Amino acid sequence: MKDKLRQAVDAPTQNRTILLMAPMSGEFAEIGKALKEGALLAIEENNARGAGRIETRTLDDQGNLIVGIHRLRKMLREEKIDAIVGPAMSDV
Repeated sequence: MKDKLRQAVDAPTQNRTILLMAPMSGEFAEIGKALKEGALLAIEENNARGAGRIETRTLDDQGNLIVGIHRLRKMLREEKIDAIVGPAMSDV
């Protein structure tokens, strides 16, 4: 129980990695770029507060279900991801 309590207390100061999943190329690239800019602005504000640092990884799903699934599975195997923002397109 003490370990769980300690984890909860330390959670806001731990570094986290967020995966931003959106179309960065292809027909819907403008949507992905806007989503990325907004997310990065929020993350910069968080990091400036001195709380736990948030790092980002970007995944270009091209607005395509098959591409998105394959790239997401690969990313999750290769990197430690704490949260996912996206996908931006309901098809994906």
